[in-house]
Amino acid sequence: MSLAMSKTSNVVVRLWAARSEWLLLSILGASLLLNIELGWRVRDARFVRAAPALQVGATVPVLTVEDLRGARATINWAADGRSTLVYVFSPSCHWCTRNLPNIKALIGSVGSAYRVLGISISKDGLDRYVRDNNFALPIYLYSSEIRGRQLSLETTPQTFIVSPRAKITELWTGAYVDPIKNEIESKLGLRLPGLVPDAKKLSEM
Repeated sequence: MSLAMSKTSNVVVRLWAARSEWLLLSILGASLLLNIELGWRVRDARFVRAAPALQVGATVPVLTVEDLRGARATINWAADGRSTLVYVFSPSCHWCTRNLPNIKALIGSVGSAYRVLGISISKDGLDRYVRDNNFALPIYLYSSEIRGRQLSLETTPQTFIVSPRAKITELWTGAYVDPIKNEIESKLGLRLPGLVPDAKKLSEM
C-alpha cells in the first residue's frame, strides 16, 4: 500500500470514528433531554389534585355548571340556607329512566325541606329528556371538562345531600331498589312508588 493511500485510509477511519462519536453523543443528549422532560411531568403530576370522589363527610366545592341554555352557573351550597339534594343522571342511562317515578315522588315530597337540583353528566338528548319527563326542578349540565377538575360524578343515577357547610351528609348510589329505597324512605320520611318495569325484559317474554 502506498503512503498516500495509507494516509487517506487513516483520515477516513478518523472521520468515521468522529462521526460515530458525534452520533452517539447526539443520541445520549436526546435521551437525557427526554428523561428530564418526563421527570418534570411526573413531578408536576404530583401537584395536580384529582377531582374528589363522592363520599359521606367529604367537602364539596362550589360547582361550576351550565344551565340548559348553555350559560355558566355556580352551585353554592350555602346560598339557600337549606341542605341541597342532588340527583345525578344521564339521558342515556337505563336505570335513570326506570328510576323516574321515584325521583319525581322524591321531588314532590321534599321540595320545601331541601333545595333539589338535577345534574346531568351528558348533554346528548338532554333538552328532550327534560322536556318529555317534565322535571319540576332546576337541571344543570356537568360536562366532562368541568367535572374532571371539581368533583368526580361518573356513576348514574346517584343521589346525595350536601349541607350548607358543603359537607356530604347522605349518599345513595344506584336506582332506588332495596336497600337504597328503604334507606331513602326512612331518611326523608316518604314512600316511593318503585321502578318502571324493565321494557327490555318485558319484550323478551
